[in-house]
Amino acid sequence: MNDIKAWAVNLCIILLVTAVINYLVPKGKVKKICETAFSLIILAVFCLPLFEMKNIDASILNNKFDSLFSEKIDYALAYDESIKSAVMTILDENKIGYTRVEIKSRTENDEYILENVIVYLESTEDKQQATALLSEELKIESGIILAGD
Repeated sequence: MNDIKAWAVNLCIILLVTAVINYLVPKGKVKKICETAFSLIILAVFCLPLFEMKNIDASILNNKFDSLFSEKIDYALAYDESIKSAVMTILDENKIGYTRVEIKSRTENDEYILENVIVYLESTEDKQQATALLSEELKIESGIILAGD
């Protein structure tokens, strides 16, 4: 953090000094040359941290980057909740009674695999309609288990 502060202070000082000198230089060719030189100096000071990064070990940067994103999101849980919500919405829209919905899934090699969608129906009379709706809407051909509670 101190490096960033030092860089910012140096940049501000260079900007102030070049602004004062630029104000004092007479107009003409000399002023154009000075403006070009000052622009290059400011650019060099601005890019100084990039030149110093050559000396930094890349593993240190990777560790710092990884620590920023150390909180991992459980995508499988998010997918499960999304599917569960979609099933409940479909059943509610079609007035099919259910007590609960369970999602069985797993992950292999960072790949989400949906094993079963288990819907506990209030009445087994709605079983065929629920199967057709969920298969059609969710495009899940197998893995839908409808159970009476």
